[in-house]
Amino acid sequence: LGIFMQGALFDRFDDRAALAGVVASIAAVLAISWGLRLFWPWFVPIGFVVSLLTGAALNLVLKKARGSTPG
Repeated sequence: LGIFMQGALFDRFDDRAALAGVVASIAAVLAISWGLRLFWPWFVPIGFVVSLLTGAALNLVLKKARGSTPG
């Protein structure tokens, strides 16, 4: 869901940023499932938000590193 929204919201999105968002999402959900007693339906929105925010932030960093303008 996070990758789908990244593609829908941004014109160009770096594949590395999308993959990093997925990895961060999986890590966050695993950490939450092991560390907190949280009802399982919350895993989806938490994973979505972590994936979207991590991917968007890394995409911005990668665009600035390449010297192109955000779009």
